Amino acid sequence: MQALRGVAAAAVVVHHAILISIHRYPDDAKSAQIIPSQWAIELGSIGVDIFFILSGFLMVWISEPYLKQKKTVTHFFRQRVLRIWPMYAIVTIVTLIPISLVYIQTGVRPFDLQLYRVMGILFWPSFSEYGHLQPIVVVGWTLIYEIVFYACFAIALLIRKGSLLLNLSLIIAFLYITSSFGSSVWSELFGNDLLFEFLIGASIGALACSSNPARHRVITLMAFAMVLGSFAAHLTGSENRVLLFGLPAGAIFLAFLTLENKIFWPQWIKVLGDASYSIYLTHMIVMYLVTVPVALWLSIYMPSSWSIILVSAISFLLSIIVGVSAYFLMEDPVTKFLKGGRSKLAITNIRRSAKMSKKSSV
Repeated sequence: MQALRGVAAAAVVVHHAILISIHRYPDDAKSAQIIPSQWAIELGSIGVDIFFILSGFLMVWISEPYLKQKKTVTHFFRQRVLRIWPMYAIVTIVTLIPISLVYIQTGVRPFDLQLYRVMGILFWPSFSEYGHLQPIVVVGWTLIYEIVFYACFAIALLIRKGSLLLNLSLIIAFLYITSSFGSSVWSELFGNDLLFEFLIGASIGALACSSNPARHRVITLMAFAMVLGSFAAHLTGSENRVLLFGLPAGAIFLAFLTLENKIFWPQWIKVLGDASYSIYLTHMIVMYLVTVPVALWLSIYMPSSWSIILVSAISFLLSIIVGVSAYFLMEDPVTKFLKGGRSKLAITNIRRSAKMSKKSSV
């Protein structure tokens, strides 16, 4: 699934790169013929839906030792938090540095330095200055949904009676229904249809773990049904995110799942997959730092329409480079240290040292 992670991360980065670049030239973007349509630009955001479905699938895929009580539910939740929190905390702190400097210099407390906003470092949900369910790290809203799903999955594991998938579905449905009885940040969180995308992935996971010999045909039919469902949603003018993006994301996931062992993926795609989380967390910071000065410089030398494309390309490439570097230098070492393992960079260095010692001894 690393190749799919890489593709999903790249899609989100392309989506944001074009959006931010267009934001710098709003008038020129409307008349430019070389700029993709709004629908094509939005298509890149399907990477988020793929990540949600992948998460739902993986939780079911690794659930057996927890269901058989070989491992505790506490272990499950701890492993999930250790997977996503350290790097998220680092990026949040980095984001808070310039905000804190503004406060020190002006004495005026920025909106994001309020306690309930800073609590976002612990995945505490809150509304942004513009009324969106969004922590200080802009893309961190998806991680809040991840934590909610992990909590729901942990509760489903604790029930132990009945079907894991059914229990999980009932828990998420309960949260979704109760969200309509209030108007708070929690209502906004639990009332989002995106939670059901995790269930799409969990359903695929349950089917993949099944010993039913007909499961491959069912997976194929499921993929066709998802494509047709999404197509029907487009024709009827539906605005439901799960129907428009979740279903095709599920079909893409099923395609990758079926073809994973039949295609030789280039190493660079696997590296993108490994680094997908760091790329996702850091790319908006890179874009905001790069886009403004580069856009201003390019506007002097070329037409704005071409500047949009060039700024998007530069933002994309730099985001990938910084994200991959952050993975090898921070995410992988820190995560492995907290989990008691060795990072891939450390393993690579050990192998190099071993090869050099062999050569020197010859």
